[in-house]
Amino acid sequence: STFQSNVYLPDNAVLNFGDTNDLQIWHAGSSSVIRDSGTGELQLQSNGTAIRFSDTSGNKSALFNTNADTNLYYADALRLQTLGAGVTVFGTLDTQGLNISGFTTTSSDIHLNQDNATLRIGSNSAGDIRIYHTGSESVYYDNYGRTRFAGSKWEWTNLADNQQVVEFDQTYGVKLNYSGTRRFMTTNDGVHVAGIMTATSVS
Repeated sequence: STFQSNVYLPDNAVLNFGDTNDLQIWHAGSSSVIRDSGTGELQLQSNGTAIRFSDTSGNKSALFNTNADTNLYYADALRLQTLGAGVTVFGTLDTQGLNISGFTTTSSDIHLNQDNATLRIGSNSAGDIRIYHTGSESVYYDNYGRTRFAGSKWEWTNLADNQQVVEFDQTYGVKLNYSGTRRFMTTNDGVHVAGIMTATSVS
């Protein structure tokens, strides 16, 4: 059949394709339906630049660029884009689980926004290393072997970062302070105590 003008079908009148009505298109009065009831794939093919899903005002929901990237939108704002190396998320990724098998790079903060939410490191499902905050204290838990901190100099300070509590220096040894005042220090010859040393016994 050849039509020279528009074709009008009433609500619930079905346009059927295929020997056994494998593909059907109709309007149900409150919604429009494209139904593939046959075997195999439902394919949308285009020789143009892209396939676009949008509302009647042009606000995009999805844009599939031919042989290129896929873009998903919220209220016409780009939220996810596929790349040759993976995907880019624009905004916040909210997920119940995340399994990473490669390197992860971030240019902003990582926030575990719930007490007892745990950062688990290691092949053990429970985590060989666990770092978390209970609500009243912060916990670093190492369940396996030796804990090694490698660096030329380590410092523990107060919250204001204006008083040193402990210093570990690979060249100049260990320094222990009290209220910002040096009280104990290892030296090349032994140790140095600044102030009174009290001991139950000395050998």
